[in-house]
Amino acid sequence: MIRRLTTLFALILAMGFSSTSAQDAPPVDLSGLDGLETAYGRMYFQGAMATPTADDTERTPLFGMATILTFNDPESARAGFEALDEEFSTGFFGTSDEDVEREEIGDLGDRAVEFTDAFTLDTAPAEPATIVLVHDDDTVLFSVMVSGPDTSKWAASFAEHMLEDEDGADEIVFSEDGTSTGGPFDRMPTMDEMTVPGGLIPYLDIDYLASTAE
Repeated sequence: MIRRLTTLFALILAMGFSSTSAQDAPPVDLSGLDGLETAYGRMYFQGAMATPTADDTERTPLFGMATILTFNDPESARAGFEALDEEFSTGFFGTSDEDVEREEIGDLGDRAVEFTDAFTLDTAPAEPATIVLVHDDDTVLFSVMVSGPDTSKWAASFAEHMLEDEDGADEIVFSEDGTSTGGPFDRMPTMDEMTVPGGLIPYLDIDYLASTAE
């Protein structure tokens, strides 16, 4: 199950370079995560504001992602966090446990870990990438940042932003173009609420459970 989930994320990276929509994403089997009620994600890609330079200290991030999984109780969320902690990073990076750098983070949510390694998609050059995975009460959230020297800082920034906010009280109004509102989407970074790094812009919203049902 976890490998199918991470394979989807790898494929979604490629979708950023085409007009493919979330409706065309391959199905994700999340049935192995007991108690999961909702699973939403938002992706960010380089936009018109991006200003790549030859200086590596100013490299523009290629891709960012914010995801919130909501469970029916904190125990289920903790179990979901542990399952992702064990398998998600190696599935995403396509490497063994020994190759992925894992570090516990002490000041995010109930428990948090950071994974860093190089991400490779097809024949493209490997890019530095960071995943921050957080368990907080009845939610598991994670952020991903690919490319550039500050992936760790920006992945943590996305996670902190989601932790500081609460689900919106309004009903979810879903839009694939990255402008969904209500519920968990109100916790995800937008251009209005924070400075999204390096010209990244919200690009695509995903309802993972809807993809599973199709």
